[in-house]
Amino acid sequence: MSGATGHGRRRRLTSALLACAALAFLLPFGTVPSDPEGVSFRGVELVTFTLDTGGSGRIWAEELEADGGALAVLVLGSAVVGALVAALRERGGGYAASGLIGLLLLWWQAQALFSGPSVDYGLGYTVALLALAAAGLIRFMARLRPAEFLLRRAG
Repeated sequence: MSGATGHGRRRRLTSALLACAALAFLLPFGTVPSDPEGVSFRGVELVTFTLDTGGSGRIWAEELEADGGALAVLVLGSAVVGALVAALRERGGGYAASGLIGLLLLWWQAQALFSGPSVDYGLGYTVALLALAAAGLIRFMARLRPAEFLLRRAG
């Protein structure tokens, strides 16, 4: 990808990947084991602090909302703002990185919160994670520019 065409393609792809990460919040995000069966939630429920447990697992839901809700807001906000910025300019890597870090912190938080049973991550979490990682990788690779790097080291 060279020239203006390459920049435009990278910009559109980065924007699309970040938008995909944001839309992934509408998909099943995870399932937390509780008695007698696991309770599933979508990313948007975590962002809006409205986890519906159907009467079971209210204690874990309150803890997950309190501890993970703010991280989910950070991830979704990074994806939405990053998608808009990437659509307008040749940017978006920082938003992808902050969203990815937020998702990893959310995973870590859930592991600490539910030290016994593990959280089963759903399609939404996986799609968001992969989309953010891909967008960040595209922006990182665009910043490397091997020829300029070699010229600077030689000069």
